Amino acid sequence: MKQLSIIIVYFMRALSASAQVTFEHFHDPGAEPTMIRLSLGGDKYLMFDGNTQILIFNMDHTIYRDIAVPQYPGYTVSGFPICISDRLFNSDNLIEFGVFYYGNTSKFEVINENGVVLNSVPGYDSPQLFRDPTGHFKLMIAESNNKESVYSLPGSIPCVDRCGTTSSN
Repeated sequence: MKQLSIIIVYFMRALSASAQVTFEHFHDPGAEPTMIRLSLGGDKYLMFDGNTQILIFNMDHTIYRDIAVPQYPGYTVSGFPICISDRLFNSDNLIEFGVFYYGNTSKFEVINENGVVLNSVPGYDSPQLFRDPTGHFKLMIAESNNKESVYSLPGSIPCVDRCGTTSSN
């Protein structure tokens, strides 16, 4: 019986040893990672260099999209691009995202992966994405004229599952 116990303990240790955290990939420092879920492309993660480039990766670490964030004289990109999706702002197959720019004036732009500006709003505060009680997505922006503008969006954005959370976005 003692030999059977030793054998069981040996196999349990062997199984638990294979369930360790395993290194998969290294990225250059300085980029901020985040998870996204695309309606067409599924789960991805992205890295933003803080100013000019969004790299979207497949879960096997291959590049899915390399997107240049437009730069304008007199403006600086402020913060991480938001609402990165493929079906929130329109129904084509391109990735779209929102960027807030600071300069002499400030603005929020919705841009697709080809650099085409889909909408530009003069504003001074970070926009907020929310879902109304009927399930439709809205974008609220504090504009430079001290008014809150609300925009209805034609699509939706799937949320990334978070381990251990009790609420959904």
